[in-house]
Amino acid sequence: QQLRQGSDKSVDHCGRTLERMNLHMMDTMVDVVPLLGIALFSDPASGKDFFRERLQVVLRDLSDAIREGLTGWARPTLEPDAMALATFGLHLGFALQLALTGTGDRRALSRQLNEVLWLGLELREPAQEET
Repeated sequence: QQLRQGSDKSVDHCGRTLERMNLHMMDTMVDVVPLLGIALFSDPASGKDFFRERLQVVLRDLSDAIREGLTGWARPTLEPDAMALATFGLHLGFALQLALTGTGDRRALSRQLNEVLWLGLELREPAQEET
């Protein structure tokens, strides 16, 4: 919803908004990860219901925000549903690490995720050997 508010689609504004969103998502995921396993796997039928009624709604909202946020950007082939699931999965993985091992800094991890999700991975040109 933060991406939908206002009309500022500048790179800087969107990057800062996504950074705040990633930190919020990391904080939320760390808080809910212990309960998420119980909700999803303690009873298979209830877990499927929870996934359909709660988790898919969150993923759909995230996908809608990504779809809207990507409007007019240079990568129209990026699939918002796949991006939403990838974003969720990355945050879940870090939340599991933080919750189960106590290692990691959620702000630093969130900044790293934001950098990858926002700026992507950049291929460096191989160093040219001098002859």
